[in-house]
Amino acid sequence: MKYLKILLVLIFAISLTSCGDKKEGTPNTETQNNTTQKVEQPPEIKLYDAVTSVDNNNSKGFVPNFSWANNDKKFELHENKGKVMLINFWATWCGPCKKEMPDLMEINQELTDKDFVMYGICVSDKEDNLKNYLKANPISYKILYGTPELVSAFENASGIKMEGIPTTFIVDKNLKIVETIVGSRSKDDFMSLIKKNL
Repeated sequence: MKYLKILLVLIFAISLTSCGDKKEGTPNTETQNNTTQKVEQPPEIKLYDAVTSVDNNNSKGFVPNFSWANNDKKFELHENKGKVMLINFWATWCGPCKKEMPDLMEINQELTDKDFVMYGICVSDKEDNLKNYLKANPISYKILYGTPELVSAFENASGIKMEGIPTTFIVDKNLKIVETIVGSRSKDDFMSLIKKNL
């Protein structure tokens, strides 16, 4: 009986030492859990850019120049000289604005290989509303968050008070405002005005 107890104690002692053995090259789980791995987060996709400055020294009848930044690169509207532009002022709370957006996206898609560019400028709205709206409703053309100063510059350039939205400006290749459209229009209406100037 005494030998049996000694034998059991020896077997128990050997089994304890073998549990702690590690094979070389196998990392210790405890060490793995204590090291923090840095995981790169993908950059947030920008759904829109905010207008940063407006040039009020423009000739009457010509589109005002303004700028915005994207990924630390500055852009100006007048860089589009030589292209026809459709500039649509809208807001997330405006039913007619949202109704015409699918047509505007189709126009933008159909004219991708032409000298044409489209901008949607959100005004009279909170920036958070714009961000949330675009997360739920992606738009395929460039969206900018506008300022009252920008609205005023367009009013001065066109000679028309922007009292309602949507308000859309068609700009020819020489930066001249050739059409000011208050209220929503159909795809065909927009397309005929754009094609006259392409």
